[in-house]
Amino acid sequence: MFYINRSKAKKSGKCPILGRISVDGENTAFSTGLDILPNLWNTDLGRATSDNSINTQIENIKSDIENHYRTMLEHKGFVTAEMLKNALRGIGMHQNNVIQEFEAFLDEKKRSIGIKVSENTFTQYQKGYRHLQTYLQNKLKVSDIPFGKVNIAFIEDYVYYLKIDLQLAPMSVRSFLAPFTYSQCVGGRE
Repeated sequence: MFYINRSKAKKSGKCPILGRISVDGENTAFSTGLDILPNLWNTDLGRATSDNSINTQIENIKSDIENHYRTMLEHKGFVTAEMLKNALRGIGMHQNNVIQEFEAFLDEKKRSIGIKVSENTFTQYQKGYRHLQTYLQNKLKVSDIPFGKVNIAFIEDYVYYLKIDLQLAPMSVRSFLAPFTYSQCVGGRE
């Protein structure tokens, strides 16, 4: 919903256009960065009466909110009004994906070779990376997935793939799951 704040009229007489996001009874207001003369605003429609550029910008904001809503629902499984407001501002929109974080994990471990990690261990991590890529491409038909989609069923299916399809030993399977342990420390950052 879009409305004007008549109590914050500027010297020019224009009032700021605000938006209100409602999700499951929770509301939050945000500034659109737009302003308009009150006599050019249709309160019932929440739109400008004659300025199509303002209406276009409002439609773009509305579209952005809807896109953020769908993305959050898909990646996180839930949405709040405050999350949508923050997404409009670009806050908290960094999406951590499994392969993306695995690459960061490999980069960190590569720099640690001879210090914290042996060459052999790093080679195992690289093999695990290739196994995960292959699993995602062949079994799930995707190149990467957000951490929000990594659940017990995903881990169990991946372990099954490693044990049965690749016929790996339990010790190898555990080492190939190490990046998921690592991701619990850094994967949740936003």
